[in-house]
Amino acid sequence: MPSSKLIAPAAMALAAVGLAVILVQSASIGALEDRVASQEAALAKLAGARSPANKPAAARAPTPDLGGIEARLAAAEREAKSASVLARAAAARGGAAVAGEADDGAIVSLADDIASLRTDVDALLTGRGLETPEAKVAMRAVVDEAREQAQTARRTRMEERRRAWIDGFAAEQHLSDAQAEALQEALDAQREARDAMRDAARDGDKSWEEAREDMRAARQAFDKRLDEILDADQRAAYDASQGGRGGRGGRGGVG
Repeated sequence: MPSSKLIAPAAMALAAVGLAVILVQSASIGALEDRVASQEAALAKLAGARSPANKPAAARAPTPDLGGIEARLAAAEREAKSASVLARAAAARGGAAVAGEADDGAIVSLADDIASLRTDVDALLTGRGLETPEAKVAMRAVVDEAREQAQTARRTRMEERRRAWIDGFAAEQHLSDAQAEALQEALDAQREARDAMRDAARDGDKSWEEAREDMRAARQAFDKRLDEILDADQRAAYDASQGGRGGRGGRGGVG
């Protein structure tokens, strides 16, 4: 059975990707909403020139919806086609638009804009809109932020557990306030050094073999510091709580 320690990061990564998709889609849908509204306004202006009884453009939805945008775009395409037909009819009557009729150039330009908008809407409907460089950058940023938040939360939980353990150990072994504080500082220093060594190896600043050597040296220094902080009985109790001398305390444990 897979370890929960492996499942949890995978679940968080999937959740981060899902969140990224939602945020990128929401931003894209909002932009498409604005573009559709702009085309509707342009069509309303053309239609108003042709008919005083023209209906007003559709009101902007409180929350942009891709299905609603697609339906409005389809209506805009029909309006643009109708406007083009009327413009050609006007040209056939005498080669020029009569008063109140839009010129063919404006209609062609509007039709081109609507065609471009249709391409973008279809891309988002099929998921291709998430494959653009901009979408990938946005998704990467969301995933990175989610990962950083997860790591921060994990460090906070570890810190809380470590402090709770130290409080309990100090009470059981009758550590003085100075001893408890020194033990806390030693554990913090060991953890920070270990994390720095691991990050250096991960970033390629040193090899993993070099990092392991540094970690062994750090464990030895930590063990020496424990001997300075604790008396013999306290040290034995510490080692027993960590699985033996050096144990998990020197290798990570509560640190």
